[in-house]
Amino acid sequence: MEQVDRDRAEAASASCSDKPTVFLYVGRLEPHKGIQDLLDAFVDLPKESRKSHLIIVGDGSMRRLIESAARTHPAVEYLGRLSGNALIHAYSRADVFVLPSRVEPWGLVINEAMAASLAVIATDRVGCVDDLVREGENGRVLKPGELIIPLSLLAFIGSGITFVNGIFNTTTRWGFLAALLFFLLVYRGRDVLGVLGHPLFWAVLVYAFWGLMTVAWSEVPQISLAKSLVFIWVSTTMLIAGYSWVMRHERAQTLDFLWLFAVFALTAAPTGQIEGSLDTGEFLYAGLTVNPNHLGFILAAASAWLMWRAYLVHRQNRRRFALYAGLVAFDLVFLFLSHSRAS
Repeated sequence: MEQVDRDRAEAASASCSDKPTVFLYVGRLEPHKGIQDLLDAFVDLPKESRKSHLIIVGDGSMRRLIESAARTHPAVEYLGRLSGNALIHAYSRADVFVLPSRVEPWGLVINEAMAASLAVIATDRVGCVDDLVREGENGRVLKPGELIIPLSLLAFIGSGITFVNGIFNTTTRWGFLAALLFFLLVYRGRDVLGVLGHPLFWAVLVYAFWGLMTVAWSEVPQISLAKSLVFIWVSTTMLIAGYSWVMRHERAQTLDFLWLFAVFALTAAPTGQIEGSLDTGEFLYAGLTVNPNHLGFILAAASAWLMWRAYLVHRQNRRRFALYAGLVAFDLVFLFLSHSRAS
């Protein structure tokens, strides 16, 4: 990479102090590479951070999306597929190499980027980061998500599903919540401090204080106090978890904590049965749930994630869009059949 060093030296000598930071992506333009996440993150930068330039090199099914982004946003530059000296020159122009892949067995381009003396930003789904990227020294590792938050949410809100309730019973449910709180305090300490200053958190505290006040006129104050404390524990833990998820994920992934809802809801709904009375003419679709309202709620929550995923892929992948659109229709049919409040 001697040519890279010479090119970078020439560029540095000709640059001024306000030279924008240049980010580089080299690889296939496919959804699993996290290209949409990279574009969303770059386009949504706050105004004070927009002295940046993004160079994208490669080819694939998302080429039209990248070309459109390059035409719309002057700071996004698409160079197509490069090799040889042209690729070396692209490396020489960059300051930071970005690999936002959701699945990547190794990531050989990171070796190339480091040989070109570039800092590296990658997700923890890239196989080589454990061996090559040292946090805070030569790069940064981003985590796309943790399973503990979706599981804890499903344990509480999806417990109306028969087979979910069998797994997340009364004991294990609280165990998951305790594990979630421990995870947030130990590994997400900054997010906890961040939510403490958020207006929504203080609104929850006011509501929680009102719940504690009911103990004063309760006929069973000890039980009311216990319920109020449990409510505070659950609501504040879930609020911190939601805040942490949003702060740690790009816009395209902010609803991904609902994917487990979609899996369980779409499994429970078609395996249910119609229940009702011939005398009243009212029939309720129950699914594998205690009552239709439980099923309706999780179907409504799942529909939000399914619609969002359909929107994200509707331009670059027609087959995936058709799949998600079909799942949205499937979800809404059973939502309306449930005759629940959520419908």
